[in-house]
Order: sequence, then structure tokens, then C-alpha cells
Amino acid sequence: MKFSIEKEILLSGLSKIQNIAEKKATLPVLSFVLFDAKENFLVLTATDMEVGIKVSLPAHVDISGEIALPAKKLYEVIREFPNKEISFEVSENFSTKISHEKIIFNLLGLEPDQFPNFPKIKENFLFDISSSILKKMIDRTYFAMSNDEGKYNLNGIFFQKLIIDDEIYIALTSTDIHRLAFTREKLKINDESLFSKGGIIPKKGITEIRKLVENTDANINVGFFDNNAVFIKDNINIIIRLVDGEFPEYQKVIPEISSNFVSISQDTFLKVLRRVSTLTNERYRGIRLTFYNQYLEIYVNNPEFGEAKEEIPLDYEGQEISIAYNARYLIDAVNAYQTDYLRFQFKDNISPAVITPVDHTDSLAVIMPMRL
Repeated sequence: MKFSIEKEILLSGLSKIQNIAEKKATLPVLSFVLFDAKENFLVLTATDMEVGIKVSLPAHVDISGEIALPAKKLYEVIREFPNKEISFEVSENFSTKISHEKIIFNLLGLEPDQFPNFPKIKENFLFDISSSILKKMIDRTYFAMSNDEGKYNLNGIFFQKLIIDDEIYIALTSTDIHRLAFTREKLKINDESLFSKGGIIPKKGITEIRKLVENTDANINVGFFDNNAVFIKDNINIIIRLVDGEFPEYQKVIPEISSNFVSISQDTFLKVLRRVSTLTNERYRGIRLTFYNQYLEIYVNNPEFGEAKEEIPLDYEGQEISIAYNARYLIDAVNAYQTDYLRFQFKDNISPAVITPVDHTDSLAVIMPMRL
């Protein structure tokens, strides 16, 4: 195996797989990256058995072949090379010579057969979605994923297909029981079998998808098959093993439309929540919202630090009502929507609130109240 590649191109590819090739992996080979050189491409593959990434890079290949090299150490080595073309040559014992002019490294590798197989992508299951739309959907649901490892079926985002009035939607839902986030967008596909099933994508997979769709409006290919989800953009393929579990019937916890609601500036609401909540901590997390005639009072009382309150003018003429929420949960939900105004719907001080962006009613956050 012998090839050469520009330093910046290789470094860019290696940076994309660093979070997957774990240094403290249960299997030593999982901390390695598989190099597959053929024709005029070098394909890098890394996996932790839950998330796999494959990156294709242009290279000058003299002798095709495969080798597994330690991902983190290789990245550190390549980072210190000058911005020139770097040569790789693999010997029979899988020692790899990495060189440029008078710079020579010999890195110990593993035979490629030890590396786990990368699932084959079934292209007939793929459909297109805009990167910017998928990013917005993930941003609107990311905050409500559970961090409790015991609730493994809540440690991710549930992707599913919905058919409403003969229109096909992709819907994303997340919950940690105390809060829930939901959003949906129309899919422009003619064959609904392209998205015949969905599943729960784990948090680590969601993190990699977010990186994939950052700062681009390009379409990406998405598919679900054989308990896997695949996301493809340009030269990057991500395959994620779906969580083996059932997502709860979230529709039952979404309240019906209430007559008690206000429209409030997202920017103003967020700034006030952040300002007043500076007095909260792990022991005293609550923030109280009191709806008065024509204004909202946001109040925090922490015996360890003191109290804070601020008023926001708004159009409300209902009965006076005070409701307490976890400050962090409320801030996360409000911050998830990049919109001018939010609809804040409530019933009483023991029922969940529903937050919806006024300009996108197909998205919502449900937050349970708390006792102060």
C-alpha cells in the first residue's frame, strides 16, 4: 500500500472522525481509523459500534490497500507536518512510513481484518432533506433529550414519518419526562416507502448529524434500514445504530389548546429569564411566572442569595395566576426557537405549559410545572 495526500486534506478528514475513534475504547481497534486507498481516493472509516463515519478524500494512490492506524496519535503527527504533500507506505508487518522530504515517522498499525465491518448503505431507502431544515429541527428538539442512562429509550431523538391529509412529514420528538419537544416538516418525496420506518437516534449520533448540517443549505441523503440510520453529505457518510427500545406515546402528554395564552417577544423573554435566573442554583432551580392584567412578572427567590424580579408588558386580560417552572428547562425551550414571537399557553399551576413559535406552529415544547 502506497499513496500520498495533501496535509490539509488529510487533517480535515481525520478531524471529522476524532470523536468516534475513542481513545479509551473497549476494543483497542475502535481507537483506530481504517485507511482504504484505491483509485484516486483515500477512504477513512471510524466506528465505536454505535456511530460510524466514512470520509472520502482525494489522494494519489500508487498501490491500493488497507491499514488501520491509531486515530488520535496519527492526527497529532499529521498536525505537525508542514502544509505539503505527505507520503504513506505500508510494509508487510503493517508498520507505516509517513514522510515528507527529511521528515520520517514509522507508525505501528493493525491488519485491516481486525476492523469492524461498516454496514452497507441501501441507496434505495434514501430520501433528500435540506441541511438547514434538518438543523432547525434538531435545534428545536436537542434540549429535551434525557441524560439518564437508565432511560436508554429517551437518550436520543425519535425520528418518524407522519401522514397528515395525504402529506408526508418527518417528525422529531424528544423527552426526559419533565419536558418534551416536537417538530415536523413536510417531505418532498413521492414514494412514501422511502421513509417506511423511523427510530430513536442516540445523542452521540445526533451530535455528529449536527456537525454534518452546520453552515450549509445543501440537501443531504437520509435513510433508515436494518436498525440503522444513515446521513450522507458530499464526501461524508454517517451510519448510526438506532436505540433498541420503544419511544413513549408522546401524543398523550401534549395538552389540548387552552384559552389561556399570551404572545411574547422571544428575545425579551429569553433575556429576562436569563437575567433573573442568575440567582438560581442546583438546590433552588425554580422560577415563578405570574400573569397579571397587561404584564408578566418573572420572579426568583433563593434563600442562599436573595431574590430578583422583572416585569414584561404583554396583552393578557385573564385571571391572575402564578406558575413555577424549572428555570433551566424554560430557558432551553425558549432558546430553541429562532423567531420573533412565541405563544405561551397554560391552563393552571399544575398543568404543563406549551411553547410554540408563532411563525411555525408545527413545533412545540411542553414543560411540566414545579412546586416552589
